[in-house]
Amino acid sequence: MTESPRAWRPDLKFFLRAGAVAFVVGVLVAGLVQMGAGGIEPIDLLLSGLASLVVFLMISGLIGFISSRLHGIHGLARAAALVGVFFIAGALAWMLVFSLLVSLGMNPIPTGKEIATNIGVSGLLAILFGSVFYFYELMRQRMVESTSRLKEAEFAEKELVLARSI
Repeated sequence: MTESPRAWRPDLKFFLRAGAVAFVVGVLVAGLVQMGAGGIEPIDLLLSGLASLVVFLMISGLIGFISSRLHGIHGLARAAALVGVFFIAGALAWMLVFSLLVSLGMNPIPTGKEIATNIGVSGLLAILFGSVFYFYELMRQRMVESTSRLKEAEFAEKELVLARSI
């Protein structure tokens, strides 16, 4: 018998912890890219961290929005749907952040090839990190549920032992 997929129900601790990790990952990726280019600009590190945070929030929002629709999907179709959501979230977040930067005059308007490359890279990074965050939270929830069931069984066993002794 196959177990039905659980809903993704992250709590505030998850959002704070994962949001901080997303920000740091964005800063680290930007730092590595800038080191390869020959110099590090602190404002670019900050903007990359904020962009990564926006990607994380976009993924969380989209997953929350469609989680009820994911219950009817199982196996590879579910995985493909999640990958699509992660990619779309990464692409939308990149477009949002980049549009804001262009409108503020902080970045020049990119060429079509640059846009496609950046959307692709953002989408792929969103798939990678979105999957890590999503499945980490899902496994954490399952562990909490399993621990709860074990505690209930242990409590019931203690009650049976007490009842037998009485």
